[in-house]
Amino acid sequence: MSKWDDFWKLQSLDIKFSNVSSDGVFIYENGLNTISLTITCKIIDKNNKIIDFSENELRESIYLCEYRNGQSISSPWEVVNTPGDYEGPVSNDYLQHSDEDDTKTTEIKLYLRHRYQSGNDSALVSVGINVPAVGNFDTSEQGTQTLNGPGGSSGSIFKSPKKVSVKTLTPIDYSVPSNLTIEGGWSDHNGMVAIREDLPCSVLRKFADYEELEGAKNKGKMYRGILRIYASKNLKNHNFIKKEVIRNHAEIEDITLHGHNDGFTADIIYGFNTKDEKEEMPVQVFDTSIAFIDAEYYGVRWNTGKGLGLSIYGNNRNNRAYILRLLAQSGVYSNTVSSNFVSVSMLHFRHCAYFYGGEVWTRNGWPNTIQSSVIVYDNFGNTGKITISASSNKGNIGALFINGVVANSEN
Repeated sequence: MSKWDDFWKLQSLDIKFSNVSSDGVFIYENGLNTISLTITCKIIDKNNKIIDFSENELRESIYLCEYRNGQSISSPWEVVNTPGDYEGPVSNDYLQHSDEDDTKTTEIKLYLRHRYQSGNDSALVSVGINVPAVGNFDTSEQGTQTLNGPGGSSGSIFKSPKKVSVKTLTPIDYSVPSNLTIEGGWSDHNGMVAIREDLPCSVLRKFADYEELEGAKNKGKMYRGILRIYASKNLKNHNFIKKEVIRNHAEIEDITLHGHNDGFTADIIYGFNTKDEKEEMPVQVFDTSIAFIDAEYYGVRWNTGKGLGLSIYGNNRNNRAYILRLLAQSGVYSNTVSSNFVSVSMLHFRHCAYFYGGEVWTRNGWPNTIQSSVIVYDNFGNTGKITISASSNKGNIGALFINGVVANSEN
């Protein structure tokens, strides 16, 4: 025997937001952002006692409908039984209340989301219930024609208009620079912290099977910096809660790095020729940026390779091969990693030497990996790819670009 066989009368049916004080909210049209709805229902038997339905028993009969015409909610709106990771309206107006009900009104929760972008949609949402062998009742504006009695053959029409209002917003795209806030950035290497500006930088002649030192100057430079990428401070209550880093696992053979999970790799390693013959000798000739995304520790463990140090090659106009080797400063630095922001820590090296006439310096055997990316999700399910790139132009030597824009604290 089913509990529905004891149905005598639907005494009450109600819908409200679970944790919001308002009757109207906004959610994003991204198919992930959900809003929690609390449905309460009181059904009595012929003895005027409340029938004690379980949540699962009642859930099978409950549906959401449109307030104006009673039609079931349909695409692009979607009703689900679980909140997912991105539940909550685009508001900070929450109620902290108890779910207890001393009248033993049966209560369930449903979650509404908007599956597709449609250009700021809206809905007035009511709730309905299908009582087996009786018919449908709902809280729409006109209600239904089902008689509120045993078998739907007696009683009056149930009419109890109740609704909540849900409107949608166009999703936030975090691949758009204006939707991000940068803290701690720099426009070039001068905005970074100098580790050393007098590192040994040696010039060597390259022969068939050996190298010969031709000079050394303490002109090598090494810098470090850390920046953080947040959801824009103009987006109130928007915080990153999930990230997917697309890692390159880049290595450099001349120095042993301290990177992710105590490993030896970085996300970006990029070097380019910055030689300017107009400068007074000895001058800057090559710059290398090494960046780590969300690394708790980063730095240089030790110099490696045949001659120890970060090496670049150059051939003069007589096709004589030279090596310029910078002895990096060993050291490991700490960094804070959080789900609320993307952290990028970076080392930057500057080779400096006398010219021998016509050299065009290039990296020594390590591939250029100029960019990496992170896919982020905020607490409302908005997402986007953040592309992080090393600078490849002399106007911003040592800078990082975030989604194509120089990453400095003014962003």
